Amino acid sequence: RSSDLNDVPIIVNSCIAFVTQCGLGSKSLYVKDGSPSNVRELLDQFKKDARSVKLRMGQHQLEDVADVLKCFLSELDDALLTKELYPYWISVLDIQEENGRVDKYRSEEH
Repeated sequence: RSSDLNDVPIIVNSCIAFVTQCGLGSKSLYVKDGSPSNVRELLDQFKKDARSVKLRMGQHQLEDVADVLKCFLSELDDALLTKELYPYWISVLDIQEENGRVDKYRSEEH
């Protein structure tokens, strides 16, 4: 697995950067499906040599990149949110103001 200095997989950083740059205003983000063949091809490219994959607007579709990220995360061996921490993360949703939620997330080092 290719990761950056913070141990975040390159595929995650690349996809999030692309979505941030090209798709935050999209109302169908993570709803509209990408092309299965494009998604599989991108996943294969990332698995083969993640550092060489350059996501570019015009060459790649937002839905494809979003699906690549979803597929990668769903294929992880370990869950991002463990069963033990699930009640904690859900309890934070009860906090109405955003700053309060952020403070609560930061207060717990898990």
